[in-house]
Amino acid sequence: MNFLNGINLVTGPGRACGKTAFAQAAALSLRNAGKGFAILSIGVEGSVAGREAARSDSIVSLASGEVFITASGFLGAATCLPEILDVLPGESAFGQLAIARASRFGKAILAGPERNEYLRWAVERIVGEGWATTVIVDGALNRITQAASLRSARLFYALRVDASNKRSMAGKLRYLHRLISLPLLGDIEMDIRTGKPVSRIKGPLTASLLGGMASDVKVIVVEDFSKIFLDERDLTDLMKKRVLAVASSVEFGGFSVALRSVKRGEFETILGDELKNLVISWDAYTETGIKEMGDARI
Repeated sequence: MNFLNGINLVTGPGRACGKTAFAQAAALSLRNAGKGFAILSIGVEGSVAGREAARSDSIVSLASGEVFITASGFLGAATCLPEILDVLPGESAFGQLAIARASRFGKAILAGPERNEYLRWAVERIVGEGWATTVIVDGALNRITQAASLRSARLFYALRVDASNKRSMAGKLRYLHRLISLPLLGDIEMDIRTGKPVSRIKGPLTASLLGGMASDVKVIVVEDFSKIFLDERDLTDLMKKRVLAVASSVEFGGFSVALRSVKRGEFETILGDELKNLVISWDAYTETGIKEMGDARI
């Protein structure tokens, strides 16, 4: 099972990209296999639009024993009889955030920390106390930096493809694959031993930083791929001239693709053999998943 016994971070390129559907489908697959888990989100979907907007995409069904994070403002509406296990540092727009465990089958609204350090604290607390060994994180929009804050996380990337964006979406997958495939520092030690000048970047790698870098630098090392803030053209130009490596890698779990008005074979052709083999789900947004994990009412 792709998700068992680990921290699973699901992210994507924007709103309505299918990451929440995939996260909930992953949770459902664990439940159907008789495995426990914790599920949490980053913030609340639609929170800037108010309480009602936040509720629609964040409601999940939970079975007894399943762990989640919610806000104090949502506890009264939870029908899963939540048992509070701990409270998180800081506070959300909907009140204090709390780690909770369902005492019976019912629904709850997910609300999680926005800050990466609080996310890490919560996950470490859940795993450290043995409340769950499998954690599913419905990541915030385009927040790949969460993968860096959760060093042991498996990263899953979800996106929705339609006829108008199929080539640009394929480009996003191709770009991300290049980032996660960068060599580790240990893999380029021969380049370093041969005396090639090395630049170790502690913060983000940007186009402006590259512009001011000495021309004799032939090896660039960043902390991890989430620190690379280059567009595809700049990345391609850089990798033609220099070796780019990471000090630490992130485990990649696979892509989740939801197709709309595009046939699977057509999109697979655009992706090519290497990328299409990394797609582990072609449509997590199923009627079964909707019925069992989420509902518009609570």
